[in-house]
Amino acid sequence: MFRFLLSTLTPVIICLVLLIGAGVHLLVYVLAATLGIAAAILLGFLQYRRDSKAVDTFSKQLREIERSLENGIPANIQEQPSVVPVMEGLRKQTNALSVVTSNRISALTTQNRELMQVKKRFEGILGTMIEGVLVLDGNGQILYSNEAARKLLDSQSRDVDGRLFWEVVRTPELQEAIDSAIAIDQPFRKEYTLKRTKSVIEVSASRLLLKPDPGLVVVLHNVTELRRLEHMRRDFVSNVSHELKTPLTSIQAYADTLLEGALDDTENSRPFVTRILEQADRLQNLIQDMLRLARIESQSDAFECKPVPVGKTIIECVDARVSLAHARKISLRVETGDESLQTYADPEGLRTIIENLVTNALNHTREGGHVDLRWKHLNEKVIIEVQDNGVGIPKEHQARIFERFYRVDAARSRGMGGTGLGLSIVKHLTSHFGGSIEVESEVGIGTLFRVKLPLVKEPQASEQAV
Repeated sequence: MFRFLLSTLTPVIICLVLLIGAGVHLLVYVLAATLGIAAAILLGFLQYRRDSKAVDTFSKQLREIERSLENGIPANIQEQPSVVPVMEGLRKQTNALSVVTSNRISALTTQNRELMQVKKRFEGILGTMIEGVLVLDGNGQILYSNEAARKLLDSQSRDVDGRLFWEVVRTPELQEAIDSAIAIDQPFRKEYTLKRTKSVIEVSASRLLLKPDPGLVVVLHNVTELRRLEHMRRDFVSNVSHELKTPLTSIQAYADTLLEGALDDTENSRPFVTRILEQADRLQNLIQDMLRLARIESQSDAFECKPVPVGKTIIECVDARVSLAHARKISLRVETGDESLQTYADPEGLRTIIENLVTNALNHTREGGHVDLRWKHLNEKVIIEVQDNGVGIPKEHQARIFERFYRVDAARSRGMGGTGLGLSIVKHLTSHFGGSIEVESEVGIGTLFRVKLPLVKEPQASEQAV
């Protein structure tokens, strides 16, 4: 209707303006106005009918399409010529939007797949590290932790991520250091001892640029074994100094006494010289054991490993210690076993193992006691046992008796001439030959050392024939 009025009034206004401007007679004005109005009405009416008819047709077609869709009957849009242009435009726009959306989804899917691959690669690399890695945000919340970090922090569950650092680690000194590193942009490295596991952890932390607040990367390294070895090294140096100093001090004291006049005393000079010789032998044995142990540990000593008869070696070692056992009134006995058993080892090394165990047993067995040796095979292993009914070893000392210079009763060991390296040499030789050693002991009852070495199997009949 608005279009009809607009189309009607426009010619009338134009005609009035033209007539007034021309200054013609009033009759001419009226005639011109009448003709203009009539023409405008006619044109406006025709335009209105054409537009109304088109709108009615389009509305009718839309209602037919709507009824068809409501009845579940597909509408044939091709038979509706006035709807086709509109629907075709909508279809093109929809197709273009679908293409753009599909391309965007494909790009996001590819990007997400690449991010997942990077994440898996990142987690795989950090997961195989022996060092623990923690990523913290500015509030001290754990954003990421690898398996090594959870193990070092004694937290095997995977719910560490998302928790605050102080909830996982109950070490106030470490927590203060982490808070300080977060507050100030300054890396640090320090060692801490975790109270729950008694582990020594070296902690290093550095700033990590995160949005919106910077975070922290914390690397945890377990140095417990390293510190234990350093402690052992310091003890070894201290013990070596003490062990070397003792015989040297005795030698020096006896020599000074002889030089001050006892050399001319024929009654007392000979015992002094005998003591000097004893201390010199002790010093020589100590140095030899230290050199032997050093060669074993550095593997610079080339062992000639080959099948060695176990029974024969044991009997030879016992025969060499029978006189010492008789002098101390100790019964040294051998339980006969399978003499065909062989183990793969160095003959001299196997002899050293047995001799050191027998000597150790004799040194810690009282007069009237006994030391028994036996051998057998079990589960493809040769078992050698040395058992005594001596003083025994307390439980708290059994884990350390294989350490160098470690003595349960230092005064008794030195008095018997021991160097404190015998059991350490036994353990290293046994390990070098692919075996192991165990100890069972009770105070006042006795001690049993059990050595397990690889068994040399007898050749098959086909191999013997060849």
